[in-house]
Amino acid sequence: MNSFVQDLRYALRNLRRNPAFTAVAIGALAIGIGANTAVFTVVESVLLRPLPYHEPSQLYTVRPMPKEPTPFGFGAMSDPQFIACRSATTAFQQLAAYDGGNWNGTGIGDPVAIHGQEVTTNFFATLGVQPQLGRGFRPEEESPAGAKVTVLSEAFWRAHFQAGRDVLGKSITLDGVPHTIVGVMPAGFNPGEELWVPAVLDPDNHHIAFRQAIGRLAAGATVARAKAELDAANARVTAEEHGRHGETEMAIAPLRDMVVGNARPALLVFLGAVGCVLLIACVNVANLLLSRASARKQEIAIRASLGATRWRLARQLLTESAVLGVIGGLLGLIVALWGVETLIQFAPANRIPRIDEIRFDGWVFAFNIGVSLVTSMLFGLAPALQLTRARQTRNWKDAAARGSARTGALRSVLVMAEVALALILLIGAGLLVRSFEKLRAVNLGFQPDNALAMSMQLNGKPYESADRIQRFDREVLDRITRVEGVTAAGLVNWLPMSDALIQGDFKLGDQQPPPDVIVAKPAVSPGYFRAMGIPLMRGRWFDEHDTLKSAPVAMVDESFARRFWPNQNPVGKRISFADNPKAEDDWMTVVGVAGSIRQENPASRYMTIYQPVAQVQVPFFLQVVSFVVRSNANPASLAPALRAQVWNVDKNLPIRAIASMQDLLYVSTAEPRFQTRVLASFSSIAFLLAIVGIYGVMAYSVTQRTQEIGIRMAIGAERRHIVHMILWRSAALVLGGLGIGLAGAWAATRVLKNFLFEVTPFDPLTFAAVSLLLALVALVACYIPARRAAAIDPLVALRYE
Repeated sequence: MNSFVQDLRYALRNLRRNPAFTAVAIGALAIGIGANTAVFTVVESVLLRPLPYHEPSQLYTVRPMPKEPTPFGFGAMSDPQFIACRSATTAFQQLAAYDGGNWNGTGIGDPVAIHGQEVTTNFFATLGVQPQLGRGFRPEEESPAGAKVTVLSEAFWRAHFQAGRDVLGKSITLDGVPHTIVGVMPAGFNPGEELWVPAVLDPDNHHIAFRQAIGRLAAGATVARAKAELDAANARVTAEEHGRHGETEMAIAPLRDMVVGNARPALLVFLGAVGCVLLIACVNVANLLLSRASARKQEIAIRASLGATRWRLARQLLTESAVLGVIGGLLGLIVALWGVETLIQFAPANRIPRIDEIRFDGWVFAFNIGVSLVTSMLFGLAPALQLTRARQTRNWKDAAARGSARTGALRSVLVMAEVALALILLIGAGLLVRSFEKLRAVNLGFQPDNALAMSMQLNGKPYESADRIQRFDREVLDRITRVEGVTAAGLVNWLPMSDALIQGDFKLGDQQPPPDVIVAKPAVSPGYFRAMGIPLMRGRWFDEHDTLKSAPVAMVDESFARRFWPNQNPVGKRISFADNPKAEDDWMTVVGVAGSIRQENPASRYMTIYQPVAQVQVPFFLQVVSFVVRSNANPASLAPALRAQVWNVDKNLPIRAIASMQDLLYVSTAEPRFQTRVLASFSSIAFLLAIVGIYGVMAYSVTQRTQEIGIRMAIGAERRHIVHMILWRSAALVLGGLGIGLAGAWAATRVLKNFLFEVTPFDPLTFAAVSLLLALVALVACYIPARRAAAIDPLVALRYE
């Protein structure tokens, strides 16, 4: 311990005597360790930390999956499926179902749009979380005759009831139906959900499959046994439904997989990127230590001659490295705090799961300390071995000469490693930037400028029939058309760029479409196309004569027409959405072709079949409605007037969202924008660290060769020869690093395949452009010390020691 304290004091004195070296080394480490700690904090909170439920490892999702691939992907349970599975299983001690819901809430002040869940009464018990106030649901409340009750989230309770403990027994009206508040859940339970109501299961409803199921595995039971039981129950229901929802088998997966969703790949890519940043920082510090080592060769040789063992010398040097690493790690915590806040601030809404749970904990601090110590050993080991090897020689100058040769070779290897790592990161960022630019350049098919959208949901008794909804639509549309500044107005049930889309199959009157082709099925008013700026390619628009009293009509987009009627006139063709169209009214006649637009987001490519909203008779397809208006002025200025027109028709109807189409477009590209920014930030840091490292090594190399350069100039070498000599050596190192980096990037960038849009992971333009950029900047960094070497006075150089 005394020797360690002695080593520690000596290390601190050495660092104080070299403030420039200390600042650069600690700064590089703080950036590298801090970035890694920040990303690890997010990864640990989202991917590694147990879910906030009782024994979360026993919780599994249960989903009926199609036996044959379908364009619809994951399935959901119908009520008869869930009832049969819940009755049949013994492997799951609890099996609960839930479904997302949207309600219009009144009776608590201003009308409010509420998002929550319909859940079976054992939902809270299955997760092992009980209300902090009041109770959960009782079994009898799952029946149609059961009491209408609700459990609030902690956030909703605070926002609308001021966290009053007298909330129990009060009432909140959801879609016109009073619900008694019976409980309040703890803070942080299922963030994003505002309240829960009991699901009313219908054992005879074989038509709709929306339920998601969660099961808690019984003690001693296996997933294989649970799957066998549920598959048997599912087979019986499938036979009763005559395959209405297709042939399915039960897929059972840990609940964590569903919660984490698509966030895992992106977070792991970020973790790999900051790992490269840390390696570059370590290489930089190792190069600094190697450069500094030459000044200590005689010191080490003297210590060795006085009896210091190689282990004793190495321990002293490694202690100095550890001090650098620990100080860098402590400062890295400050960088990490800022980094986590920045990541959360710029993260797109609802894209990173468990974002409210992201925080520093013991594992994060342990990671920080571990990374600090491991990296200090990593960058300190090579200089320690290099220096202590010099004690084996008797002549100090001979030791210095041999050490310099070995050190120079090692520094060259480290420079190539820096270039290679920086190139890998830069190519990855370049691919994402190219992808995002292509995404931004996509022709949307409509004109988002000067367009404003206002969305709402028409639930409850006032809107229980299609006729009542359509009457509301007509009245509001007539009012907003007359608002000053509105040049065009229309409506659509599911708005483009809003992450919601009705999709499905279809039938054609003159051919059999492939079973794996699905289309978007928006219902629109006649003015919708003009309000959105969608062009008419052929035929006519919908008009006020397309009603229930007229023949059913449809419009298709240009891509649909090209796919199914190439070199033909689509006008007059027939389409049906019915499963088995028989009656004449089951068929719609195509009256026009609209320009193709991107429906769900700029990367989506759905073909589209439009229906007149006045001819849709299923209330479900009309309850979500968005009004779109176009203006020659700033569309945001119309928002108050549009709200007023809605509330003049129904004062209890909350507006769920009102935003310009440009804002919706920005939100729809938020995730790729975030990924591009994060990886580009890490790559920029790596790039700067690498360039600084290359410059430092070449500047030190010039210093070491001062006498040689002086001799060359004294015997007639011209300045340009000196510059060429140093640049050629630098170019060899840079080209070697680029070759290694290109091979590494070729292997590594394939992990970005699912993040790219219209760009391959091996895009030659990106590989070439990034390599050229890095090579040019690196050579510029080498040119500065080369010019300095050429300006050396030979007389001064020959006296250099």
